Amino acid sequence: MLATKRVFIEYVPMIWGAGTAASIQTAVAGFASKGYKNLLGFNEPDNTTQSNIAVASAIALLPAFDGAASIAVGTPATQANTTGQAWFKEYMADVAANTALRADFIAIHWYGWNAGSCDAAASQLESYINYAEGFPGNRPIWLTEWGCLNQSAPTAAGVIAFFKGALAVFAKHPRLARYAWYQWSPNCEVYNTDDSLTELGQVYAAAPAKK
Repeated sequence: MLATKRVFIEYVPMIWGAGTAASIQTAVAGFASKGYKNLLGFNEPDNTTQSNIAVASAIALLPAFDGAASIAVGTPATQANTTGQAWFKEYMADVAANTALRADFIAIHWYGWNAGSCDAAASQLESYINYAEGFPGNRPIWLTEWGCLNQSAPTAAGVIAFFKGALAVFAKHPRLARYAWYQWSPNCEVYNTDDSLTELGQVYAAAPAKK
């Protein structure tokens, strides 16, 4: 009989889109009653194909997340492009201007897109982490989506080299608290069709579960 190892993974709920203050308060109360400890904010509000929320609207709804002090509230995670950065800078400036507004940790997305952006040193990813660390407050940073898309992942070996380089970058940034790899693109998969681990999946599985 083969021994099996049980792995416990924390489920982190998200308030994906705007809704109303009342609906958010109800959802947060429900999450608290189930014992959840962390909550993700709006998904790419700067993106018209995602939650698509103006900064002012997101800020107006932020107090609705305060229904349970036991839950840590993450910021919305924007795209890493200039549109996303502009949205997030305005949002964080508004949070900084009002101490009653909560942002317990910073959530970010980053994807390599152009050729060379997923380099073995993960230099462009590290540059974006540096950007996130530049906001006042010394908050933990969660990289809730990251990976290689389009021209950034020409080979599986290149993606593996990038992933290993990223792990080395994370070790240099203690505020980078969690990450979640996006595997649904060519050469980025962690599972084969038979559910066995790819070579990248083996590297991912061997990485520390917690920092």
